[in-house]
Amino acid sequence: MALESTTFAGAIHEIGSTLGREPTPEQISRIELVLQSLATIADDGQVVADLGAGPVPIAAAITTEIERLPAKAPKSQSNAGYVKVQLGSSTGYRKAGDLVVMLSAALKASDDAALDRAIAGWPNPWHRNSINRTQQVVIEKRNPALAKQYKETVGK
Repeated sequence: MALESTTFAGAIHEIGSTLGREPTPEQISRIELVLQSLATIADDGQVVADLGAGPVPIAAAITTEIERLPAKAPKSQSNAGYVKVQLGSSTGYRKAGDLVVMLSAALKASDDAALDRAIAGWPNPWHRNSINRTQQVVIEKRNPALAKQYKETVGK
């Protein structure tokens, strides 16, 4: 029997604080929905949840779900050892040697190199026959010297 009407928000917040994490209200709601669909009452009366490896006490399931959240940089210390990571619309802090940080940096470097190659093939976006405001902004931000050169060739 799933426990869809059971509230775990208080326990999630308390365990999160104990672990040094401050789950957002959205994260608490997401964890609560997961636990409500997976939680049952065992034969001994204990509330358990099966996260895929068999039933575990609900506190252990909450701990597992909270540990999956991105770590926040400690508030009392500087961000030394942590890197700000933005994935989609969310932003968090990860430890500097974390695989996600390294993968994110590699993807950014790859995207930057691809954009630099693409810019080299663009026609002059300030020329009257190929005006392109988007390309003008991109070139001004990424390569101001090239932007100046293009503007000088069209007399701007």
